[in-house]
Amino acid sequence: MAAACSGVAMASGTMEGKWFAVQVRSRAEKWVAAVLRYKGYEEFSPTCQVKRCYGRVSRQLELPLFPGYIFCKLNSQVSSPILGTPGVIRVVGSGKTWIAVDEAELFAVMTAVKSGSPLHSLSGLRIGTKVRIQDGPLRNIEGVLHMIKKERYLVIALSLLNRSVFVTLDSHSATAIQC
Repeated sequence: MAAACSGVAMASGTMEGKWFAVQVRSRAEKWVAAVLRYKGYEEFSPTCQVKRCYGRVSRQLELPLFPGYIFCKLNSQVSSPILGTPGVIRVVGSGKTWIAVDEAELFAVMTAVKSGSPLHSLSGLRIGTKVRIQDGPLRNIEGVLHMIKKERYLVIALSLLNRSVFVTLDSHSATAIQC
């Protein structure tokens, strides 16, 4: 399924805090992100344009890159404004303790979205060689190199959600990272 990144809603606030994954009701990602932005929170809710065929008719749909989740910069001591937002189910964590998203992983996803390269979403991918891109719009981004049908992809994992995004690599040079 080919997808092209389109809408990225990201407020430019300067709130202190860490990035957290917020689980939201199904198909409410865009609406909840707008409400949180209105409340003054910095949020990130990437979407992609996906072509879907319905019989003889094909349509371009804007779908969330991570269905059921948005990312929000929060102070973990203040929970009531977030949890009281209609459509919010919970902040991802362990019990009542929130777990912050790894900033490097989220930055890699943000950079991939801003690059304009076609994006795809995967769940639970953990194979391949870890690489760093040396040039182009994805410069200095780390991920896993993967091949699908003779095409190269850079897989960027969000380990907290056990989800991955893969970006098509054109002529970007990648070098292996020594562990």
